[in-house]
Amino acid sequence: MLKVVDHYFIFNGKNSLDFGATIDGNKTFGSAQRDYDSYQVPGRNGNLTVDNGRFNEVALPYEGFIVKDFDDNSEALRNFLQQDVGYHRLEDSIHPDEYRIAMYPGPFDPKVIFLESGSFTLTFRARPERFLKSGEIPVTVPAGETVTLLNPSPQTAKPLIYIPEGTGAVNIGDTILTITTNTAGMYIDCEIQDAYLNSTNLNRYVQRTTGDFPELRSGRTTISGDMAFTITPRWWKL
Repeated sequence: MLKVVDHYFIFNGKNSLDFGATIDGNKTFGSAQRDYDSYQVPGRNGNLTVDNGRFNEVALPYEGFIVKDFDDNSEALRNFLQQDVGYHRLEDSIHPDEYRIAMYPGPFDPKVIFLESGSFTLTFRARPERFLKSGEIPVTVPAGETVTLLNPSPQTAKPLIYIPEGTGAVNIGDTILTITTNTAGMYIDCEIQDAYLNSTNLNRYVQRTTGDFPELRSGRTTISGDMAFTITPRWWKL
């Protein structure tokens, strides 16, 4: 006999169960589409495709129900979901080891049954990455020592580096960063390609030997530095 589970999602820190809303999650297993351009070339059969090196956003629908205090719960849920169009953290009990970055554009249009309960489909707009929660854990790299990270996903991750103090070289795979000045700590965000502390831009103090910000490709990457630092890998999959 199948066990009945009240599945839920958590969006922007709020659990759907707080609104009496449960979900089934049956449509949350798809992936994003690769972004590419297709061209027709005279004299050549078929199309020429050019990979743009990215994935498109994905529509992420949750089908669910509110069976108790429908009027109050549905009103509270729709007002919460549509309070802004910003991107927030989204996770659910169907995929407990991962999370998404998503926004909810609306509308909220439930099918009401006898004014007592209702079903709904909430379609979020999500970034293509399914971020792994294991990739949120910072890894400490002691000064002068080598640490090996294993990327469990086929997808290349773009980590967040924090250097609390010290200057010198940071070696991540075949990429070398040279920190020339570090007075109060520094974050290096390889996704947005920016070095900063609070609202102060520190890019001028980071020299990139290869010209690129570090990435963590699938498999093993060796990491070391002249000073101690932490690296948050941000593993993700499709």
